[in-house]
Amino acid sequence: MLRYLVTEWNKHLDDNKMNWLQHFRFAAGHGICCVYYAVLLLIHAIMPCFFPTAGAKLTEELNKVFTVKKK
Repeated sequence: MLRYLVTEWNKHLDDNKMNWLQHFRFAAGHGICCVYYAVLLLIHAIMPCFFPTAGAKLTEELNKVFTVKKK
């Protein structure tokens, strides 16, 4: 089981041409971005006049980053 996890770990990093620290920064950065937008969207859910484009901005940013990176 441990061998499988290590193999998959390394395969994922190799597939994305990143070392562990680069991957950590990339994934953590986007995770923080998602948390930030989650807060904005919760505020928007309660008071629709605030942050009306937060969902669209998040979707656009993630789509741009993840589709362009893979090409």
